[in-house]
Amino acid sequence: MRTRCIILTSLLLIWLPVAIMAAQYHVKQDGTGDFTTIQAAIDAAVNGDTVVVHPGTYYENIQFKGKNIVLRSVGPEDQQIGASTIIDGGHYGSVVTFAGTEDRTCSISGFTITNGDALYGAGILGADASSDPAVCTLAGISNCAISGNSAQWGGGLYEYDGTMTNCIVWGNDAPGYPELAERGAVITYSCIRDWTDGGEGNISDDPLFVTPLGDYYLSCRAAGQAADSPCIDAGNGTAESLGLDKFTTRTDHVPDSGIVDMGYHFPLTLEHNPWILCSPNRSKFSPGDLFVGDIAAWNQGPDIAVDAYVAFVLPDGALISLTASGLVIGTCPWASNVVLPTGLHFGLSEVFRMTVPDCPGSYLFAAALTAPGQFDFISEPSISAFELVGN
Repeated sequence: MRTRCIILTSLLLIWLPVAIMAAQYHVKQDGTGDFTTIQAAIDAAVNGDTVVVHPGTYYENIQFKGKNIVLRSVGPEDQQIGASTIIDGGHYGSVVTFAGTEDRTCSISGFTITNGDALYGAGILGADASSDPAVCTLAGISNCAISGNSAQWGGGLYEYDGTMTNCIVWGNDAPGYPELAERGAVITYSCIRDWTDGGEGNISDDPLFVTPLGDYYLSCRAAGQAADSPCIDAGNGTAESLGLDKFTTRTDHVPDSGIVDMGYHFPLTLEHNPWILCSPNRSKFSPGDLFVGDIAAWNQGPDIAVDAYVAFVLPDGALISLTASGLVIGTCPWASNVVLPTGLHFGLSEVFRMTVPDCPGSYLFAAALTAPGQFDFISEPSISAFELVGN
């Protein structure tokens, strides 16, 4: 047991310097986070910070204001979290606007962006930005949906001058014009509705999503659908060379191989392993504040038995584990030999709640899955940094 504690503490501390270099702000509508609106969090953030938005519908039209920050949901790779973390523009202007001075360290991921209504770029207005919104919402392994936006030019995206490849942009309203109105962008091997600007490998055929919104699996005869999507084997490069051979675009979860498919690739991880994600309700606490620890998990592979660990790493490197009977010093499983059925998904669920004591310092809230009785991580541990400030 002591050996396990030393190993886990060492592994978690490897991430500690990186995790606390920049601030992380949490946005929750119930008031238990750092902010209740996304824009307020963006306004408080500085370059390098991360804004984490918890599920809910946020009726906002947000602006990045030139800040190189990461804006994400609590589960950027989880389609169900993305579908339930909504930025709704209320049919008033562009939903997301970049100032144009952001660089490629600026990103937005894990959202549904909807109900924008503007002359240009109702979903995302790039403002000639060199940031890479495609990395967040449109491209390869990081797609969360841009749909239901209406603009004369660029229903999904306007004035984008970055690069885009192996993407699908579909389901926005730009009457008589392409969904994407780019400005000097290099767009290749992508499927864009009504696209007429050419470019190597680009197509405008219906991608044949298996469901129109929320899931972006591609129709595939081999997976049981009636037709093959034109986006299958239509990308640039191979799945293996792009690291997408552990991801899938198919409903039967067969990994992509050979010429890469266009569009979103659902994560399978090694051996179709499940994932666990932990998240505190804030990034900074004062004595007397309420700390709430949430957990989300999903399993897109076959049934699997796991041990689950939830722990805190203290400023001195000591580790305290959350168990079924409470907090204990050292490494102990939260749950042992639990079978996670295929298709399992549960969103953020509260697992820990306490009043914060007067113990200032930098802490970690972490969760991990291992094989039963073993200590090899099945997937990367989830680690969230937070700070306790004294009176």
